[in-house]
Amino acid sequence: MLFSGMVALAACGGSQKPAGPPPPTCASLGPATEIALADIKSHAQLTADASAKLDVDMKHEVESICTQDAWAPAPIQCMVDAKTAPVLEACVNQLTPPQREHFTGAMSALVAAAMPPPPPPKDATFAGESTGVPECDAFLALAAKYQTCDKVPAQARDAMKQALDQEGQAFVMLRDPSVPAEAKKAAADGCNQGTDALKQSMTAMGCTP
Repeated sequence: MLFSGMVALAACGGSQKPAGPPPPTCASLGPATEIALADIKSHAQLTADASAKLDVDMKHEVESICTQDAWAPAPIQCMVDAKTAPVLEACVNQLTPPQREHFTGAMSALVAAAMPPPPPPKDATFAGESTGVPECDAFLALAAKYQTCDKVPAQARDAMKQALDQEGQAFVMLRDPSVPAEAKKAAADGCNQGTDALKQSMTAMGCTP
């Protein structure tokens, strides 16, 4: 009896399968984040500093959001096993809608913050092109220097920009060959006066005209 009981216990013990590896955790998502980062950088032109910062911020944010939103093991495992960005995207779709919205919104914000600022919009008014009146070209060039001199108060620079924006259409019209010579002469005289006034103002503030 005792012998048969020992055999039965041994048989039961022998039938148990060894425990598999524990499921991956949010801390296991580093390699998946690297794949996502590589894909982002292949499409975005980031500075070296911005790229390095994005690496740190995204890895921290992915693990933080995964933990905070209590992602299920299945999407985590999917991401850990993924080898390409399209597969990662499919893994993200395994998250619940609120989890997916939180995650994609946070990632988009990080990428947007890492992108270089867009170039200043090309001014459709004159954008460095000739107005057709040399005196007005000279005035606009000096006005641009005025706005970049850090000794000019910000309020004064803003006022100059607003004035140029308001007068932009007038400068555009000067290019029209049908504008009478008298009108162009009047514009030239006005631009000369503006240039003289700007030079005096810049000199007084310590800016080089």
